[in-house]
Amino acid sequence: MNLYALSVNHRVNPLGINSDEQPYFGWKLKSEKPNTMQAAYRLRIYADDTVCFDSGRVETACNAFVCGPDLLRPQTFYRWAVTVWDNHGENTTAESSFETVSYTHLTLPTKRIV
Repeated sequence: MNLYALSVNHRVNPLGINSDEQPYFGWKLKSEKPNTMQAAYRLRIYADDTVCFDSGRVETACNAFVCGPDLLRPQTFYRWAVTVWDNHGENTTAESSFETVSYTHLTLPTKRIV
């Protein structure tokens, strides 16, 4: 069993996620064992090797998670890991990353450049 297509806001390892938005995490499960389905997941988000979010084990077949916007800081590199348990009692973990920006802090030129 393995996880693939880990994404944030439908992109793999994105750079430039707006820190004011709610990040949407997704993943897919593949197994050689017939009739394998996700039974639970646990999502952790790390900034500077410190856990800044841990969902705990969530009993669901849903392979997506949305965080609140207050979790992310602008201009920060994050790693995230998802652990999935299947209906056979096995589990696997995969990691990915993303980086945030803050569009509300962008400075636009005040003078027209010709």
